[in-house]
Amino acid sequence: RLPALLATAALVAASPVGWPREHGTFASQIRAANLEHYDKTALPLSDRSQVDLNTTGGGRAGTDVTVEIRFYTVEGIDVAHSRMRLKVWLIMQWTDERLAWNPEKFGNVSSVHYLAVAHNKPEETEIWVPDLTMYNAAEPMEDTLQGQLATVSSAGGVYWSRPGSLDVLCKFSGLVAFPFDDLSCSFEIGGWILGSWQQGVKLSDRAKNADPAQGPQGPGFLVERRQATAGQAYSEFFINDADTSIAAWTYECCDDFFSVARYTVLLKRTTQGFYSFQIIFPLVLVVLGGFCVFWLDPDVGERLGYGITLVLATAIYQVVLT
Repeated sequence: RLPALLATAALVAASPVGWPREHGTFASQIRAANLEHYDKTALPLSDRSQVDLNTTGGGRAGTDVTVEIRFYTVEGIDVAHSRMRLKVWLIMQWTDERLAWNPEKFGNVSSVHYLAVAHNKPEETEIWVPDLTMYNAAEPMEDTLQGQLATVSSAGGVYWSRPGSLDVLCKFSGLVAFPFDDLSCSFEIGGWILGSWQQGVKLSDRAKNADPAQGPQGPGFLVERRQATAGQAYSEFFINDADTSIAAWTYECCDDFFSVARYTVLLKRTTQGFYSFQIIFPLVLVVLGGFCVFWLDPDVGERLGYGITLVLATAIYQVVLT
């Protein structure tokens, strides 16, 4: 069987385009070899350089996870309950050398896939996945993001992209300028059990190479606007931009610190014209009409009735709005 396998590998190496017919066979062999003694609860071998250690203060045992969020649309804004729900793609990348292999021994297969759901669902996950959670989440990310296959390269690089929603408890700012307000809401994603000595958090720089026509972009984020299904047509808010940074938190329980990716989503109201014509303009007319009382002759009997009518109109309008 070995000579036949070597002959197949030679044919695969000579194949000029696409995946070979025997790709599935080699992928199965790679997966079986890598998972035979694999411990998915243990940390991957460290991929940190001395530069990383000097910058983050992390330990040699740690592995760094690169985070990127692609924002697609606003599913809902509940200002009264301080909640924001966004449709996103959450992308994580890290290196796990335990999953590496020599492509030349497996038909030049350069990538395989593994089941990946969540770090707290080991029965549904085949490999180690980052311990990352959103601190101010209304619902846990593992419940709002879909489990997807993780793509692993022959060098051990892991690429894990999941579509889904982020349900955030917000401390909105900007409401004082209603209805001409631009709201902002911040959330943080970081480790819950694993601190920076074991798991670091970095922002992806892939977006800086993206086409500017795709939408606003920066370290660790991209506001998608180029795709036909991105954005929204009839929504009160849309994502105007975002801002990102890396922060570090310390707690009394632990000597380690926890690095987090902080995202601030900037929302712009699309219904300013509606509020202007339905609220502001009618009330301005009522106020101007109230000044007309002073231009009426005091002897005119309808002066008092006119003023009372304006007051009642204002009161009824407030009832309708609320």
